[in-house]
Amino acid sequence: MLFVPRGFESRANTKPYSVQYRASQTSAGRPPGIAKLEEGRFHVWRCGALGTFLPTASAILVSREFASALAAETKAGWRLREVTIRDPPNSEIAGYVELVVEQAIEPHALPPDVSGKQVWRYGLNHLFVSRELATVLSPRFPDLFWSLGFSWFAG
Repeated sequence: MLFVPRGFESRANTKPYSVQYRASQTSAGRPPGIAKLEEGRFHVWRCGALGTFLPTASAILVSREFASALAAETKAGWRLREVTIRDPPNSEIAGYVELVVEQAIEPHALPPDVSGKQVWRYGLNHLFVSRELATVLSPRFPDLFWSLGFSWFAG
């Protein structure tokens, strides 16, 4: 379900949507804490619930299922990087890749054209998508929250 703040319905087609992992706030439902060690290598420092996104401070990690769905809809503006996610003491978390998004956006510099199926990033670790892409993907991934523009960041 796409979230459009009250009063912004007329702008829903002119802004990209932020994609967030919707984990419950209980300790069992929060996402794991993951740190990037180097390109392609990550380390779990806090256990948590696995979902479509694995939030990190410096990368966008997504499930292979999400990456496949994205690839079926659009191939432009992004690429995948294989990753190793170590979850001590001796295990690995499989089934995730890094989504490397080429185009960056800022709250004061939104893209002039958000039509079609496009992706952007804010900083190193926040994914944004066009409304058309959000509309197609959101029903397939109920653990994600799709929020208009930067409304998620406003609290």
